[in-house]
Amino acid sequence: MASAGGSVGPLRPSSRVSAGGSEGPLRPSSRVSAGGSEESVQPSSAVIAGGSEGSVQPAAPSSPASTPPPAAASPSTPAAASPSTPPPAAPPSPASTPPPAAPPSPASTPSPAASSSTPPAAPPSPASTSFLFVPTGQEIKKQTALKENWIPSIVCSITKDIYHYVGEDIVIYESIDSFGAMMWPAALALCSFLENNRHMVNLKGKVELGAGTGLVTIVASLLGASVTATDLPEMLGNLRANVMRNTRNRCRHTPQVVALPWSYDLERTHPSSVYHYDYILAADVVYHHNYLGELLVTMKHFCKPGTTLIWANKVRFESDLTFTENFKKAFNTSLLAEDGEMKIFMATSRD
Repeated sequence: MASAGGSVGPLRPSSRVSAGGSEGPLRPSSRVSAGGSEESVQPSSAVIAGGSEGSVQPAAPSSPASTPPPAAASPSTPAAASPSTPPPAAPPSPASTPPPAAPPSPASTPSPAASSSTPPAAPPSPASTSFLFVPTGQEIKKQTALKENWIPSIVCSITKDIYHYVGEDIVIYESIDSFGAMMWPAALALCSFLENNRHMVNLKGKVELGAGTGLVTIVASLLGASVTATDLPEMLGNLRANVMRNTRNRCRHTPQVVALPWSYDLERTHPSSVYHYDYILAADVVYHHNYLGELLVTMKHFCKPGTTLIWANKVRFESDLTFTENFKKAFNTSLLAEDGEMKIFMATSRD
């Protein structure tokens, strides 16, 4: 500020000196001449009473990059920021932080509408995707191997039982997951009948229909008969294993195991002039299934004059009684044994 004698004291950049020596507000961009007029001046200069200009340092200077100098502004319109100094409210650098108002990139993030309607699908894992290829290597189909569609081709629970017939221990493996591979009471009844009436079956050729586990075939083979065990193709694995295990080196005749689905057209596949047997054995082949008609036709096909059919069965359903009536009409029948609902019939051809 200016003293009465005209000497110069410290002057703040925000003050000015009038012609009369009084102090008033001074903008950093103006100065006062000796005549009292105001003209432009740099912020780093001050005015002496004699009109000369001298350099003066601000009391507490601030870095232009951190604090911009104050600027006069209209009460209604804010002053524009200096082009060389960023305003205090400048947003962060776009390279480090995206602008708050900028929308997300369509290539990286779906719009809210798209996310709500169609969520992005997760890529399939390598274990759940399989490919089918043509011989040239060109991909022709891509499919997802769903876990519920993966089912083992064979599911079974095996049990082992030991039976004693003809002085031999007979080890039978059966599957509880298939009717045809289980032991049924009529098979035990027929084995006991054969053992007690061995004079009827010794050294005779026999065929067993629906052999199942093969116990009847094994007992008949141990009694000296030449036996062919038959069943559906899918049953032959366990049937053959049981028969071979229990008859190897024990029987005069090695039993045969072959596939024989019951059918109306057996004369074409199994002509009766070639396939002739002394006895036909069947145990528990009548139950609740849809092939009772084919079974009766198969019995008639093999039971020609000179052949004896021995059928053991337990009555369980109304359809069993119906089949029994049709059986009696198709053959000359007699009841060999009966134990409650268990019956053993003998039948011969009506021709």
